Amino acid sequence: MLVTFSHIRSRWEVLSTYEERHTVNPLVKQVGFAFDGMAKCWHSAGYRDPKPMAEQAKIASRLWDYCDPVAKEALKSYPTETKSGQSYENEQVKVAKQNKVSLEASRATDADVEIPVPNRLGRNGKPLAYLPYQKAGIAYAMNRPHCLIGDEMGLGKTIQGIGISNCDSKVRKVLVVAPATPKINWRNEWCLWDVKNLSVGIADAKTGIPDTDVVVINFDIVMKFHKELTSVTWDLMIVDECHKVKNPDALRTKHILGHPASKKKDKKTGQMVAVPPIPAINARRRVFLTGTPILNRPVELWTLIHNLDPEGLGKNFFKYALRYCGATRTKYGWDFSGNSNLDELQDYLRSKFMVRRLKADVLKDLPPKTRQVILIEPSPRGRALIEKEKVAYEKLSLEKKQGLQLGEISALRKAVAVEKVPFVIDHLRDLLETKDKVIVFAHHHEVVDALMAEFGNEAVKVDGRITKPEVRQAAVDRFQTDPTCKIFVGSIMAAGVAITLTAADTVVFAELDWVPGNVSQAEDRAHRIGQLNAVLVQHIIFEDSLDANMITAIIEKQEVIDKALDTKHEAKPAPVVAKPEVGVKEPPKPKVTASGATEVQIRSKEGLVTVALTLANIEAIHKGLRQLRAHCDGAITLDGQGFSGADKDFGWSLADSQKLSLKQAAYGQRFIRKYQGQLPEELVVAAGVEPKQ
Repeated sequence: MLVTFSHIRSRWEVLSTYEERHTVNPLVKQVGFAFDGMAKCWHSAGYRDPKPMAEQAKIASRLWDYCDPVAKEALKSYPTETKSGQSYENEQVKVAKQNKVSLEASRATDADVEIPVPNRLGRNGKPLAYLPYQKAGIAYAMNRPHCLIGDEMGLGKTIQGIGISNCDSKVRKVLVVAPATPKINWRNEWCLWDVKNLSVGIADAKTGIPDTDVVVINFDIVMKFHKELTSVTWDLMIVDECHKVKNPDALRTKHILGHPASKKKDKKTGQMVAVPPIPAINARRRVFLTGTPILNRPVELWTLIHNLDPEGLGKNFFKYALRYCGATRTKYGWDFSGNSNLDELQDYLRSKFMVRRLKADVLKDLPPKTRQVILIEPSPRGRALIEKEKVAYEKLSLEKKQGLQLGEISALRKAVAVEKVPFVIDHLRDLLETKDKVIVFAHHHEVVDALMAEFGNEAVKVDGRITKPEVRQAAVDRFQTDPTCKIFVGSIMAAGVAITLTAADTVVFAELDWVPGNVSQAEDRAHRIGQLNAVLVQHIIFEDSLDANMITAIIEKQEVIDKALDTKHEAKPAPVVAKPEVGVKEPPKPKVTASGATEVQIRSKEGLVTVALTLANIEAIHKGLRQLRAHCDGAITLDGQGFSGADKDFGWSLADSQKLSLKQAAYGQRFIRKYQGQLPEELVVAAGVEPKQ
């Protein structure tokens, strides 16, 4: 399609092919062109008396992007007046400059602005501070009434949403619409980052809408409380994971964004009946958050575009679909499932209302691993189990870790974990809408089996019951290479070491291991050589549970370990070691064998025994001890799992050690030899133990 100017007929004319008719005809007709049956073309002069040239120029200028040089030169000769009195050409230059500024801002990774931030410490013990790209996102949003923050998952869109509230002094009444899983996280983050001391409450299907400044409600109950929500004019509405309102016919979409009066066929009578309009939730400022604005095709963006840009691109669906959805007419009707002009669409979105940065854009601001705790509200049965868990733990503290209480806690932790499975499944389903692959770790076989039953052929598993190396490797290989394999389900101990899972950059813990080193090992299945993205680690935790009390301490310990081992710092001179005084013997240096193993002597029933171990042996021994520790209930029951009553205390102390010394590893190897029947054969061999036949 091309717009040119005919000097003979003194009008602008559209040149197009027959194949383009379905795209061109609706577009040019909408802007005011008329069809000349004799010349077989669309033109600007009108059907009756020719329109004045100024009016024709105004019509033609709406198709400026399609104009050839002749048409543009004619528009300069017949300038159309704008409200500011400038010519169309000047207006276009002005708009182009504004769009360029907006495009740059939508990709900005920093901004020279001051964003209000609370004067308090964060969960890492450091003062709260926005990352540079978060400041840029907040600055972009503050320059427009409504905004879509489409940053890639894991970049902190929640904090940016709260930052917008902090920047707008008029915001006192806030509605946050989100999936059920992150509701508690929204409440906690708001309390942490808010500078106005706004009260925060969570809406519940039973108790209704809380009387608080900030209301957090999940999508599923918006319809139930629609009347209450629409009776308030909110200063700010934040819709988290807004790709969930992509379907304009879905009830959740209609009750959040509104829907005009319509008609539908009555199933009983077959007659068309009127459907009253559904009012939208009224908010002075609207902010939409999602890591994936488009899940599959551009048509899914329509509901957001219509809401965010109603007088622009969102004014006419058919025009939008023709231009960007590759609309084609078939014998069955119009097909809008395609795509077209995507670069142009992205530029338009960024210039109007969308800010989006990828992890690759801001990696310098991101830590290599981001750990996130997602607190969820337990079910009534889960709440009862948590109360029993607390009572058992109090008894444990009072009675100094007697075996009976340890066994009771182990059983309750398993029951809580199983009760949490439906919530984990819902969260994984949500993640798979935005991620190709996800790793999920669990501890109990019942949890692993439940996840595998849910995801079926979409998932593979590796746990302690799979002892053949070739079977384990086949599961890893399929996850790494097969696009139909979406989920890797692994046991924290069995799958937390010696495998590579870099096909995913999101790790979810369905259960918590209380040994920080085990958690870090599992995280590092994704965070290793071959991983191109920052890794997001999520812990799904029941609110008020024992794990909820432990997770902060565990993550703090992980960060201490990271700092001790991995954080870059300025090198300091090595300490000077004084030479031994005359007459004082230096301790003997460890003997290293030809194979690289270091010898150490330990006491046993047979007397002093020399053991030779490599670093790989020590690492495998430590892993084996931790695996035994994970299955040990304190030798309460004769179940063939974990350490015996005589070995339990020493075995646990070795397993819980941050690092094994050479002598500790030598003693630990004896445990590996004794309990090798509970361990994978390849781990036993790696520990330097010859398997029993």
